[in-house]
Amino acid sequence: MKSSLFRWAPKAPFKTSGKRFDDLFVNPKAPKKAWDGQDKDSFFRDKYAHVHAKQLQRRKEEQNAKKKREGGSKKIAVPAPKPDKLFAERIKAQMDKDSRLEHMFGTSAVLAALETRQAVKLYSGNRSADTDIAIMKKCSDLDVPVVTSVPAQHLNILTNNGVHNKYVLTVHKREFPSVVDLPLVADDIIVGEELKLKPKRTNPLGLYIDEVTDTHNMGAILRSAYWFGVDFVSFSRRNCAPISPQVVKASAGAAEFLPILEVPQPLKFFENLTKNNWNVISSTTPSSRHKLPAVLPEELPKLLEDGPCLLVVGSEGEGIRTSLLQRSTHRTALEAVGQQIDSLNVSVATALLLSAFGAPK
Repeated sequence: MKSSLFRWAPKAPFKTSGKRFDDLFVNPKAPKKAWDGQDKDSFFRDKYAHVHAKQLQRRKEEQNAKKKREGGSKKIAVPAPKPDKLFAERIKAQMDKDSRLEHMFGTSAVLAALETRQAVKLYSGNRSADTDIAIMKKCSDLDVPVVTSVPAQHLNILTNNGVHNKYVLTVHKREFPSVVDLPLVADDIIVGEELKLKPKRTNPLGLYIDEVTDTHNMGAILRSAYWFGVDFVSFSRRNCAPISPQVVKASAGAAEFLPILEVPQPLKFFENLTKNNWNVISSTTPSSRHKLPAVLPEELPKLLEDGPCLLVVGSEGEGIRTSLLQRSTHRTALEAVGQQIDSLNVSVATALLLSAFGAPK
């Protein structure tokens, strides 16, 4: 007995054509395809084979023209340098061994440090042929060892992920003279045994930075101070961002060319300056009600003609400390046109006030 799973299907008494039922009826709405009656692959191969051939020929001509322009030379792919897994440990051991070292980074900062500091070694992320010519020449003149093709991971370790532009220079840290007093002179100011300040104007113009802790603001202030010919910059290490490689990078290297004085006792420093007839001018907001004599920015040049001046700038939030304001001789402010904000960025305000003193003659 046959299984019920198999059913008998009757066959037609005539031979079928193999066409579908719908093929026996003409559909006037259905457009006829271009490949009807032909295999699709064969159709497209016949239709577009010459196009591909033209594209291939054009590509070969472009490659030949490029080789001709380059003198027929072929560029050899240079494999990327492999990171050294022990690099970080070696650098840490080096820094622990000599705490006087630090890593300057960025093209401008590296060039400036090569001019002013004792350099130990340059790390470049480029090959020798691609390294900045000015940097390579300076290193050659100073006999500074250069390590090229350094992996980016290594440069990131050296700079704590700073924007290094593929250049990191190991240098000795800079020491800043410590001062508590400056004399009233019209010629030279001698600080300690090494630093001698030569005023660029009739009287010296100095800048004191109070409680600016942002490295970018600090660097921008130093850049403006150098641009406008300030004779020296002073700050307290306890109240400000240190003059670190990050600050030097933010100053575009200008910090390296500025005489910078460290003030361990700001209150005593201000008191001594006022005793020596310095004009200590603190920048405030226009709405400040402090009882200090107010000086307009356009009156600052006259004040500098009368005697040496120290411009004091403070943080955007708190401003200059009250204890320093009380030991100042004048205050000045920039008038605002817009009324919705009460202060400028400290680096911008500093640049505007320094420009008000006028350029050295």
